[in-house]
Amino acid sequence: EGYKRYELAKALFNLNKFESALEQVKKSLEDKLILGVFPNAVLLKVNILEKLNKNSEAILFLNIAIKRISSNRAFLASSHMPQLLYKQGNLLETYNKLSKAFNVYKGIYIKYPLTKEAALSFSRMNKIKSLPKVSVQDIQSSGRMMRVKVLSSQAQFEKVVNEIEANRRSFNSIESFIYLANAYRKQSKRDEAAKIFREILKKFPDRSRTQKVLFE
Repeated sequence: EGYKRYELAKALFNLNKFESALEQVKKSLEDKLILGVFPNAVLLKVNILEKLNKNSEAILFLNIAIKRISSNRAFLASSHMPQLLYKQGNLLETYNKLSKAFNVYKGIYIKYPLTKEAALSFSRMNKIKSLPKVSVQDIQSSGRMMRVKVLSSQAQFEKVVNEIEANRRSFNSIESFIYLANAYRKQSKRDEAAKIFREILKKFPDRSRTQKVLFE
């Protein structure tokens, strides 16, 4: 039932019958959360509200929908989540809430590094940072480390190496060195891994024994 109403709402939207489309999409969202329907219906409702110039309502609705979805692990791991978040960032940016938009984009870039939305978000972040009189907090070391962990968990070891090597000043913890050495090892680059291990011995001599066990 929810899917049929969503499809009807989409058809009405394409016919520029926005009020009727809004009525149908609202009904489709009353059904239980369905991975293939709910996120698409959310995006459709936001687009309809924008067409009706109900911009504040669109932002509020999307915020609530994202919070609701965030409690569902399947949704969090799906491709829908970065899509919804990117739309949220776009809305906030459009209505000049630039610091909030920047933080949304930053979250996408960190938590969903392999998605197209991550690349788009990185571009939007740079754009916002270039604007005068806009104060934002750039990605911190903890955020970069989280991004590395996501990449590593998805076996993107070349990307892990590139990420850490390009931002060595941010990656100065023993944990980051472990991820770097492991990424080299996973690519069968044992000489590079050994070099990082020697750096660990030098930089963290009091913890070297623990790290040696990890590398054996």
